[in-house]
Amino acid sequence: MRKTLILALDGATFRVMDPWIKEGKLPNLAKFKAESAYGPLESTIPPITGSAWSSFQTGINAGKHGLFDWLRRDPKGYNLTPISAQLLPQATLWEILSHHKMKVGVLGVPVTYPPRPVNGFMVSGLLAPPGASYTYPQSLQSELEDAVPGYTTMPEHWRGRYQVKEWTQSLKDSLKRKLDATHFLMQKPWDVFMVHFMETDSVQHQMWHLIDGVKRPRYRAENVQGNPILEIFQQFDDALPELLKQAGDDTTVAIISDHGFGPLHWNIYLNNWLLKHGYLKLKKSASTLLKRSTFFGLGLTPEGMYPLAERTGFLGRNSKLRHAQIYKRMGRVFLSHQDIDWENTRAYSYGNVGQVYLNRQGREPHGVVSEADASSLTKEIRNGLLELKNPENGDKVLDEVIPKEAIYYGPNLVNAPELMLSPTEGYMAVGTSEFVSKNVISPACWGSGWHQMDGILMAKGNTILPGPVDDARLMDMASTLLYMNGLPIPESMDGVVIQKLFHKEFLQNNPIQKGHTINGHHQNGDLPEGYEEEIRKRLQSLGYI
Repeated sequence: MRKTLILALDGATFRVMDPWIKEGKLPNLAKFKAESAYGPLESTIPPITGSAWSSFQTGINAGKHGLFDWLRRDPKGYNLTPISAQLLPQATLWEILSHHKMKVGVLGVPVTYPPRPVNGFMVSGLLAPPGASYTYPQSLQSELEDAVPGYTTMPEHWRGRYQVKEWTQSLKDSLKRKLDATHFLMQKPWDVFMVHFMETDSVQHQMWHLIDGVKRPRYRAENVQGNPILEIFQQFDDALPELLKQAGDDTTVAIISDHGFGPLHWNIYLNNWLLKHGYLKLKKSASTLLKRSTFFGLGLTPEGMYPLAERTGFLGRNSKLRHAQIYKRMGRVFLSHQDIDWENTRAYSYGNVGQVYLNRQGREPHGVVSEADASSLTKEIRNGLLELKNPENGDKVLDEVIPKEAIYYGPNLVNAPELMLSPTEGYMAVGTSEFVSKNVISPACWGSGWHQMDGILMAKGNTILPGPVDDARLMDMASTLLYMNGLPIPESMDGVVIQKLFHKEFLQNNPIQKGHTINGHHQNGDLPEGYEEEIRKRLQSLGYI
């Protein structure tokens, strides 16, 4: 029986790892890579964790599974609600493996809450709220928490620059607990086991300035001892030999990430641009006019108040007060989506990667853009955004503005944002529901690193051909893992088998088989009370929204 172990380092990039590998700072990863097939693993567009891992575990594009970001607009209104595994009607990789009688183990993968029944066990990832049942079978939860005291489904939120030491230690503690949980669960029967580590992503969001050495004018987390990014990767590197030993010599092992990382210097606030150019309108109520003319007009925005929140301990007090709560407390005086005049708004941006939606008739509750006008308006906004430049230095800030039809296809295309933005390196497009800045482009103040398209892929095993591999995509991994385990690829999958990973003899002796689409375990029922608010807090505390 073939066995496969998948180690997912969220946000890992060869851009960071390769120099440390060459310098001898990651000796075990260096050895693993030297014996592996390796190369960049192209993320989804956008390279955002929630959507990317959804495409990984279904093998389909977001035009089919419908999860374009961490949040989606409530179909009944304009509020944003967090995604969950309930919104994935398609069968996941874990369900397909289970259908073929393979034993599955899943630990911490995003967008697996609520956990679905599998032939084996599942421990949900960071979207599992406190107090919820986050394992399948349900009895596994108490068993895991007894074996790993203090186990949590996500790392602790960023506490602000005055508590970097404490926050860094909390990440190391979280990573240790995840490793302990991995060892504990690997003792159970499994054929395919996957564990996801979020700490490698969290630390790069806040500490990337230690990689490039460039000071940020508004993000000041410079008095840091050592390099927490290196220390987190070294902690995993130290743990790798024992993980490989426990997996066994005959197990194929893959180390992957959902996206890469790079520097963050500037934020692009899309709703401010849409407001400036008349595509988005604000209400004319007394409260909205007051907010716009006073706090917003004077630049007293959440962005400007962030340093005060750090200095007064708001971000670190008992590890509870998070960005979302700060926004909520200040929401009475700052502009938010509640101040938008939807009946006169033609376009808006929602989400943390700056997607642009048209306010379409028949889709949005107060849609004003007709089907006949949608195409020309989309082109008009796209052309305008492509001309956008940073007033501070004259830089063009967007490499591309991509219509949804060029990226997505499937029944959920209708719900996709009309335009996706591909920012120039160092820029992050933001479509938050709060008007956190009065500027269209402003120096980043919540972090120093942001996602890039290229993740990592390293695979080692009896069937794997060592050496460089190109053209691999995250969406291809589900098909590849099924093929690796001798199973047919469902016709519904968009991802293909990454054939360059395998020895020619294996490919010749094991032709790729197509199979029927397998139904997923579609979940219904209400999520726990307070789920949406809690998950919004978590995502904002991790720097996502």
